[in-house]
Amino acid sequence: KTVEVENPLVEVTSKILITPTSETELVLAVTEKTEKSFTVSAPKVVESDISFDWWMVNEEKAENHGEKH
Repeated sequence: KTVEVENPLVEVTSKILITPTSETELVLAVTEKTEKSFTVSAPKVVESDISFDWWMVNEEKAENHGEKH
C-alpha cells in the first residue's frame, strides 16, 4: 500500500509529482514528506507492483540584496 522513496534533495516543502508507468485504476498520492524521503500510497493493498515516475521541484527563497527590480 505504501513505498518510501529516499532522495537527499527531498525537503518537507518539495513539490512531488507522481505518474504511474504501469496500468492501474488506483490513484497514487504522496502522503508524507520528510527531509530526504517521501511516501507514495495507494488507497488499498495491490496484488502486483505499480511502477511510477516522479518529478520533484524545490523552491528557493529569493534573497533581497537591496536591488530594485
